[in-house]
Amino acid sequence: MMRPSEFFGGIEPARLRMVHGIREGFQYAIRSREVFLVLLLVLIISTFCLNFNVLLPVLAKKTLDAGPRTFGALSAAFGAGALIGGLLAAAQGRARKSLMLLGAIGFATSELLLAPQSSIWLSCLLLFLGGVAFTTWSSNANSIVQLAAPDHLRGRVIGLYFFGFAGTGSIGGLMSGWLVQLGGTRLAFFVAGIVGIAGTLVVGRYLRVPAAPMQAEGLAPERIAA
Repeated sequence: MMRPSEFFGGIEPARLRMVHGIREGFQYAIRSREVFLVLLLVLIISTFCLNFNVLLPVLAKKTLDAGPRTFGALSAAFGAGALIGGLLAAAQGRARKSLMLLGAIGFATSELLLAPQSSIWLSCLLLFLGGVAFTTWSSNANSIVQLAAPDHLRGRVIGLYFFGFAGTGSIGGLMSGWLVQLGGTRLAFFVAGIVGIAGTLVVGRYLRVPAAPMQAEGLAPERIAA
């Protein structure tokens, strides 16, 4: 199914050098206002909110005073929500910044509301809704970055996306563990929710501010809705 006529191979030997290629990708991401803001939102949400591998076991055992079955139910609730969110995202005709922001706000809000919970069923419900919001945010953010990047830089730019999405997990995990030690999962989820909501509101405001007249190379506005 590949179309060789659309391949983008190296033309100049200098362009194949790793340092040059990495620098070129960073320069585009910084100069493209929209891509930079989307990557910044991905970095914030992934660092502060996407730490369920650390928090859910503690939530099940300590906060909810339950065991492995509850942990499984909590994980399954988030996974089911993520599946539904993925199906809804697949039904969308194009990537939308509004859906990305709505998903990020919903994901952070679900964690904020999860902070004071002591009910297993309400926790499962909030995790389900958080899963829907999580996939809505991540799928639209991924699509916006890929569609905005020019063809010869798309691989490098999406590499920055995945670094922001998964590369900061170790830092976020350490931070979540420290917050749990200070105030339990309630404090950890509260901080995650507040930072996620604040970061989304700031990024959303700048995304809605009219951009400078000069647009970044390769931007495809007809494929990305406001």
